[in-house]
Amino acid sequence: MEFRTSLQPVNQSPSIQLGDRFVTLGSCFANSMDQKLRENKFQSLNNPLGILYDPSSIVRVLTYAIEGSRPDDDSYYSINDMVVNLETHSDMRGRTLDEVSEAIDTRLSKLSSELKKANWLILTFGTSWVYTQVSSGLQVANCHKIPQKEFEKSLLSHIVTEPQYDQLLKKLKDFNPDLTIIITVSPVRHVKDTLPLNSLSKSHLLILAHYLNNNHENVFYYPSYELILDDLRDYRFYKTDLLHPTDQAVDYVWEHFIQSYFSKEALGFLNEWESIRKALLHKAFNPSSPKHQQFVKTTIEKLKKLPSKIDVAEEIDTLTMQLVG
Repeated sequence: MEFRTSLQPVNQSPSIQLGDRFVTLGSCFANSMDQKLRENKFQSLNNPLGILYDPSSIVRVLTYAIEGSRPDDDSYYSINDMVVNLETHSDMRGRTLDEVSEAIDTRLSKLSSELKKANWLILTFGTSWVYTQVSSGLQVANCHKIPQKEFEKSLLSHIVTEPQYDQLLKKLKDFNPDLTIIITVSPVRHVKDTLPLNSLSKSHLLILAHYLNNNHENVFYYPSYELILDDLRDYRFYKTDLLHPTDQAVDYVWEHFIQSYFSKEALGFLNEWESIRKALLHKAFNPSSPKHQQFVKTTIEKLKKLPSKIDVAEEIDTLTMQLVG
């Protein structure tokens, strides 16, 4: 007898290979996937301009990176003796407009460079609810705690975002023909919108994801949303706010993800790397003891035997410094 509806991994093609590079953009769930990738020695750039919640904000940032353009002056705003940019997250703030503008330029240049080299782009949509600044008509990525009366809230329909992404994906194809795109919808619920309106919001994101998956050969949908809400479907897999997945839930999604997308070689590496990673976390009671010194030497040898595509120079240097004599 079955007591849950499980979502089994389905092998995808193309698959993720050792040495592949990633860019991840979108809601905070993109941060979780980026952390997993980097923990497992994959090169990944995550949200250089901070978390982006809605699909249109993601389009805008990627377009800047591809075209070399930058946010207009009217997107900068002074609040509480700080300058912010309404098209970026509150992480991007500073004392002066020049300071923020230069930081944005540097990070967009980094995004452009990484997009050019990336094999995979993972986009995580968080919400369809967006805010437009009344005075300028600018649709913002973040309100930066500016008084609510300065914005109008509206629902970003998939009818609007579908052509935006059609255009973006053509530009991405020209910019990096080898880029494969994975679309996900964040399982984090935005209850401040109310649960019914959160569901309405997610429905537009799911329709957009379905459209992109069906109409672009290099775009794939990954069901992280369904894994949390339908497969796990239990509040024990949520943090105390009852909104964000626990580390255990993220681990579950990660395991499903690698079984779906990783090549046999990459999966084999992950198994080998897990034991080495645990060894690297080991704290010695007596670092100079013969037993620990042998442990360090053995771990260094294991690292040196890993595939050359994996950069473990930092780990080898750290262990080498522990050797005595």
